[in-house]
Amino acid sequence: MAAHKRANIVSGLTGVEAVIRGLFGVRVGVDGSVVWRPAPRPTGTANLKGMVVHGRHFDFEITRRHAVARVDGKRVYAGAPREVAFVPSTT
Repeated sequence: MAAHKRANIVSGLTGVEAVIRGLFGVRVGVDGSVVWRPAPRPTGTANLKGMVVHGRHFDFEITRRHAVARVDGKRVYAGAPREVAFVPSTT
């Protein structure tokens, strides 16, 4: 019975990964690096809030012409949607 539960969890996480990578363009490296390649939204706004990677909290917002990224509540990028890389914290 436990094997079935594990399969369901893995299946659910695959869906989450598809949304985070596909819709928001977020890729996480094993070293804690984060690369964000936001695709402009055709209409409306897409928000991903509270994603935690190696103790850092990320928030992303994407519209048709604008993208905003925050790390630990501090705005670190605002501008046209383009690739942005975040290196792991050294502390």
